[in-house]
Amino acid sequence: MRSTEWATAARAYLVPKLPGAWGHRNALLYQQPVDWLLCSVVMQTRPGSRSFQMSAGVQLLCEPAEYLIAELSLDKRVTRLGEFRDLPEDLALAEPVMAEVAEAINAEAVPFFARFGNLSAYAIAADVDALTRNGLDCHFHERRFYSRLLLGDFAEAFAAAEAAERTARLDGSGWAHELADRVAAIAAAARRDHAEAVALLSAQAAWSRTKLRLPRSG
Repeated sequence: MRSTEWATAARAYLVPKLPGAWGHRNALLYQQPVDWLLCSVVMQTRPGSRSFQMSAGVQLLCEPAEYLIAELSLDKRVTRLGEFRDLPEDLALAEPVMAEVAEAINAEAVPFFARFGNLSAYAIAADVDALTRNGLDCHFHERRFYSRLLLGDFAEAFAAAEAAERTARLDGSGWAHELADRVAAIAAAARRDHAEAVALLSAQAAWSRTKLRLPRSG
C-alpha cells in the first residue's frame, strides 16, 4: 500500500470526522495550528501489505529534527489506534475502516493532545522522562531546557541546559557535540536576553518544519 492511497482515503473519509482543523500529508495527520508542539497521528504499514496501524505523539519542533520523533506518544500496543486494519484495494470501500480510525483518534489521540499538547504539560513530561528513563540521554535534557526556557522558568531551564551539555560532551560523537554546542549557544543567549534565545529556538523550529514539510506558521 502506498501512503498516497491511504492519504486519499483519509482525506475523503477520515479528516471530515475529526474535530477542529487538521493538516495532512501522505501518512501524516496533524492538528492545526502548529506552534512549538506538533500533535500528530501517523499511519504505519509494511511494504506489500494492505494492513496498517496508527500511532500518535507530541513533538517539540525547536529540537531540530528531520523526521518524526516518538518522544511523547501513546503506546500503540495497548490502544485502538495500534490495532491493525486493512485498507481495501477499492478506495470507494474504505469508509468503514476510516470511520474506525476516526473513532480511535477521537477517543485516544484527541484527549492525549488536549493533555500534553501545551508547553506546561510537555515540560513536566520531559522532566519525568529525564528522571525515569535515561538520565544520561542528552536529548531528554535538551527538551527539558527548551520547554522550560519557553515557559520562562529560567532556573530549571539552565539546570537542564547544563545537564544536556554535560551528557552530550560525555557521549563524544559528532552529533552529540553539535547538540552540546547548540544548547550552550542558546543558554548563553538566554542569559543575555530571553527574546534572543526564543528567536534562536524559533529558527530551529522553522528548520524542523521545513524538513517535516509542515506549514511555516500557524
